[in-house]
Amino acid sequence: MVFCRSVSLALTLVLFIFLPLAAQEREGEELHEEIVVTATLSPKSPKDVALNVESLSRKDLERLWASNAVGALNLLPGVFVNRSGEFGRMDIDIRGLGQNGRRVAILVNGRPEKMSLFGCAVTHSFPLDNVERVEIIKGPASVLYGGEALGGVVNILTRRPTKPVETELFTSIGSFGTKMGNLKQGGKFNRWEYFLTYDYQESDGHTPSSAYKGKSATAFVGYRLGESSYLRLSGKFFTGKKEEPGPVENPSLGFWNDYDRNSLEAEFSSGSETKGLTLKAYRNFGKSLISDGWDSKDYTNGSLLHFHLRPSERSRLTLGAEYRRFGGESFHSPRGEWTKDEQAFFFYGEYSPLSLMTLSSGGRLQRDSLYGWDFSPQLGVVFFPLKGTTLRFLVNRGFRSPQLNELYLFPSSQPDLKPERVWNYEMGLDRSFGRFLGLRMSLFRMEGRDLIETVASGKAYPRYIFRNIGCFTFQGAEASLVLTPSPLWKVRGSYGYLDTGGLTRGRPGHKVDLSLDIAPRRFTLSLQGQYLAGYYKENNSRGEILTVFLLNGRISLPLGRNFQAVVDGKNLFNRGYALFGEFPGLSAGLYPMPRRSFALGVRFQGF
Repeated sequence: MVFCRSVSLALTLVLFIFLPLAAQEREGEELHEEIVVTATLSPKSPKDVALNVESLSRKDLERLWASNAVGALNLLPGVFVNRSGEFGRMDIDIRGLGQNGRRVAILVNGRPEKMSLFGCAVTHSFPLDNVERVEIIKGPASVLYGGEALGGVVNILTRRPTKPVETELFTSIGSFGTKMGNLKQGGKFNRWEYFLTYDYQESDGHTPSSAYKGKSATAFVGYRLGESSYLRLSGKFFTGKKEEPGPVENPSLGFWNDYDRNSLEAEFSSGSETKGLTLKAYRNFGKSLISDGWDSKDYTNGSLLHFHLRPSERSRLTLGAEYRRFGGESFHSPRGEWTKDEQAFFFYGEYSPLSLMTLSSGGRLQRDSLYGWDFSPQLGVVFFPLKGTTLRFLVNRGFRSPQLNELYLFPSSQPDLKPERVWNYEMGLDRSFGRFLGLRMSLFRMEGRDLIETVASGKAYPRYIFRNIGCFTFQGAEASLVLTPSPLWKVRGSYGYLDTGGLTRGRPGHKVDLSLDIAPRRFTLSLQGQYLAGYYKENNSRGEILTVFLLNGRISLPLGRNFQAVVDGKNLFNRGYALFGEFPGLSAGLYPMPRRSFALGVRFQGF
């Protein structure tokens, strides 16, 4: 309540102090060049949205070395990626909420894509083969995206062709027997467009029994039915096998997991700036095979309907409905089939009574076939007191129902689990100083209850079980600075502070990220550094994990008109370090990370 009163007082002071100045300063302000769609389901500048939104463009992604789209997010403030190496699963935490990705919605073009039995995404099934940009919402976003978005949202937006014919090929070899290849081919003509990709990754791994091999293919074809109508069909195939050696405290040589993940989607959209309709129907399906004998298949059938309209120049309204049916079958102990359904109706509206202010509100009414109805509201204010300055205030609620694996599948499962719920309070400042310097700051507090954690059972078997642990409070601060003194180079720095009370296991309290991008005519150089502190492998700040400053880099050199050489370096200081991990089928503990490694690649781009 103290936090809420502080936010209210700050908002009141801002209104009275800056209101007389704002109308004059706001005149002539240029629109922010970055546009996102995930936060409101319509194109908006991040500084005009109450939710905390970050994004990585295709250009940003090309300057990073990452084996998949989720791993590329690790340099963002408030975001931490748990992993056992550079390949395989990479589970994302946003502001301390993740639980192997179950508390973060993973979307592809707005379509949720997770394993229905486990409620988590197989993150290595999202290589950077067809990614145009990645947008991230930090903090609850259940109003638009339901229970999976308790901690945030990662929306992977795929690439569309811009020329009649375009082709790109990238191949590389590197340390630990790593081989990577990626082919993209697309085109656009008359009313038609298409884009095809194939991705291959293979590595012996940086430790014994940590090899990986994965293949992925995607395809889409689009047809413009008229001036304002569009039809899109898309599909994806992925198969990947990963060996996991287990943590150093309890190694498990010979352990592996083999995942197949596939999807089919049809999308129809029609409309204009004043009103429009989007309809999606999709099916996600796949199978899981693990060396301990686990064998299962699962599916999710879903549909989405969005309708937006602009009653006036100062207002916008979005109405939506969603249906999903989750199902799966186990061929291992326990054998059986499980299903559940979700139906939801939601709205999101914005109103700008003055040019210096935007008010927003939304709500989602969702029914879970196992738990009944739940309502999540959201209220936000975005205020523009001066040119180049934005103040954001947000209050919203998130929720997440227990997944099938937490309820039924394993000895650790508990059928009496309650849904997780959290209230989020946030305020933020965005300030640009011309075109050369940008500052973003955020303060947040999340007050929740019934968080599901793995706790000791007090029995010989099972040793650990899922339990609701009662109330919790996560709070913190984030700040980032972007300096662009010239078009040739850019410096970025960010700091994230997270206070999780006693729930410290695997959640860094301090995270610093730095990057430098230099792009003269003949080559580009990118350096990324990261430092973690306040990092523990147990709750209540026990078992501190020693961390170091890590430095990665990438150099790109032109080799003629259509070719480019790429040199990657990871952990350039050759530091020995470990990260805490808790992965399916393995015990929790410290996983050693790779020491210094290099890769050499060639990229061809032709049209």
